[in-house]
Amino acid sequence: MMYMHSTGGPMLCLYVGYFLLGFGGTGIQTATFHLANLFPNIQGTLLAASTAIFDGSTIVFPIFYSLTESGLDLSSCWIGYAGIVAVILVSGALLWPSLPFAPPTPSAAELSAAAEPAASSKEVKWNDGCVVSA
Repeated sequence: MMYMHSTGGPMLCLYVGYFLLGFGGTGIQTATFHLANLFPNIQGTLLAASTAIFDGSTIVFPIFYSLTESGLDLSSCWIGYAGIVAVILVSGALLWPSLPFAPPTPSAAELSAAAEPAASSKEVKWNDGCVVSA
């Protein structure tokens, strides 16, 4: 859609292209979140890094601007971008796992330790893990 607009197509193509980028991008980002379950010790860090990388992907448009300012036409930029997307699509289709990764289940010792009463009589431990001092 955006390639068609860059070659002189109607303005509607530009709007539809940006809508598809925005609409599909969120689904792609959330589909990768379960991969953080592979590393439970740094799960939060991986989720934050995934979000940062997704947000950083907007650098494509300033790169397009600088390339077009240096003489490359916009349709060539979009063809190159489509080629990169095609490579990622093929590698994802070949390497992506067919089942989601589940987080590790806690052991019986961890479950019993979580169920024990609080160490101090002045503390109350709620079911959600919050400890309130009296």
